[in-house]
Amino acid sequence: MSPGELSSSRAWLDRLDRSRHALWLLFAASMLETLIVPIPVEAILIPWMLCHPYRKWQIAGVA
Repeated sequence: MSPGELSSSRAWLDRLDRSRHALWLLFAASMLETLIVPIPVEAILIPWMLCHPYRKWQIAGVA
C-alpha cells in the first residue's frame, strides 16, 4: 500500500470513530451477518480496533 492509501484508510477510520451512528451501524451489520447475509464485519472491526485501541472493548461488545 502506498502512504496515500494508508492515510486515506486512517482518515476513514477516524471519521467512523467520531460518528455517533457508528456503533448502531456496527450492531445492525453484525445482526445481518448472523441472521441473513454472510458479510465479513471483521474486515472493518480489526483495522478500527487497531487504529483506536482505547475503544476496542466497546466495539467488540457491540459486535
